[in-house]
Amino acid sequence: MPLKKIIFLGVDNAGKSTILNLLSEKYSLISNQKPTIKIERKKMEKIFGYDIINWDFPGQKSYRDEYLDDVEKTLMDTDLMIYIIDVQDYRRIMESITFFKNVIKKFMENKMEGVPIFVFFHKLDPDIRNDKTFLSNIDYIRNETSKIADTFDIYYFITTIYDKWSIFYAFSKVFKILLPEAKEQKIRNILERFAEYNGFNSVLLMNEKNIIINEFSIDSNSSEIINSLALTLSTVYDIAVEKKLGNQVKIDLLSGEAILFPIKLYNDSDFFLLGYLNKIEPDFEVKSLEDTVKSLKKIQDISEVK
Repeated sequence: MPLKKIIFLGVDNAGKSTILNLLSEKYSLISNQKPTIKIERKKMEKIFGYDIINWDFPGQKSYRDEYLDDVEKTLMDTDLMIYIIDVQDYRRIMESITFFKNVIKKFMENKMEGVPIFVFFHKLDPDIRNDKTFLSNIDYIRNETSKIADTFDIYYFITTIYDKWSIFYAFSKVFKILLPEAKEQKIRNILERFAEYNGFNSVLLMNEKNIIINEFSIDSNSSEIINSLALTLSTVYDIAVEKKLGNQVKIDLLSGEAILFPIKLYNDSDFFLLGYLNKIEPDFEVKSLEDTVKSLKKIQDISEVK
């Protein structure tokens, strides 16, 4: 099965390994995270025909110099880079930017300008989200990194482990970038048909780790609503299953209702279809769910979509 290589870079203590532990649901390791001292390769996900492999690079300077001197073994064949900067550690922001510059230089020397870059402004925790000092740090980092990587596609996200959705949302965008455009469009078309059959304003597909794979929405307002509901509904679903209350979750909202459908895709892995209606339908019955699941299962065969 084809591989997709994601590299995680940043200076030490930026939060790289903590983010990976959160995504892997290894919560006990988060509060006692030890520094990474060697490159750690971890299989993260299998997504529509691709194995996602994360490369977690140590951030101490001696290790940074070592793997930048051996690009052939470390950085080559990268499909996407996630660069993490601790926005609270103002004393090391310049060091982080300098390291970012050195990485981009290696990319350019090895003709890797096609690698998408995600920059996480990490540790902007809820209690400091509106602090002008930290927001100023973010503006400065954004300006400097965008100038350094001006020939690259670069995406910026604010993240914190105290708002898990900030990380899940960022990785949803990562997965969307990694999927070939034709395959991504095919998934979106399936979601659009499912929405039309059922009168949904929005439909999204996400995996059991709350990573959104794709979405169809008729407008930006519907998209905002369904994205804000995704984590809440998956949590309610877990509670409903634990209490044996059924496996379909429906929530009435002031603006309509949302319904979560658990489905099985490749290798019986758990996914969810989440639909949003901008009105209340007391007698709602889902249509074409089985056909939608069958269509999504076909996409795991990567030979189907070039």
